[in-house]
Amino acid sequence: MGADHVAMILAGGVDRRERVTLGVDIGTNTEIVVSHPGRGTSPRPSCASGPAFEGPTSATGCVPRPGIEAVRLAPEGPRVETIHGAPPSGLCGSGIVDAIAELRRTESWTTGGDFAAMPLACAGQRRASNMSSSPPGRAGPAATSCLPRKDVGEIQLAKGAILAGIQTLLEATGTAPAEVEEVLIAGASAPT
Repeated sequence: MGADHVAMILAGGVDRRERVTLGVDIGTNTEIVVSHPGRGTSPRPSCASGPAFEGPTSATGCVPRPGIEAVRLAPEGPRVETIHGAPPSGLCGSGIVDAIAELRRTESWTTGGDFAAMPLACAGQRRASNMSSSPPGRAGPAATSCLPRKDVGEIQLAKGAILAGIQTLLEATGTAPAEVEEVLIAGASAPT
């Protein structure tokens, strides 16, 4: 149990919530807690999640400064947003998740993670440095974007581990998924 997880519980007031709350601290390991009003917090399992959501370990990743944090697939091509509108240095964790969600939304890849089309696929490139961005708060076009199949697989493995951790905790505490009224997620963030 890391200090960052304890900080999430304290800062988020997870132990004082008036609703059944699930707290998920995603990092190299994902720690999970559930809190019931009047009962406090549960035992806190930890599961290995990569660190798929921490950009530096992915083929195109970077820490969230000034990484790509949002991706949208548009008819004219991929569009990206970077943290603080800075020139992109790669995909941060939220950007990787966003890119995968967009590929799924546009039916560009199958549920097994294979690309049906490759609007964001590349090979042999370490950084997505050729992605362009626009002023803060606005999306910009991305000339060429990179999202290797390996990164998709890492997210799938991490998602499976986190889901298994959540299900195990809910079962151990006798909490039905429908009882969870609030979910708090913590992880690495960009400097303000």
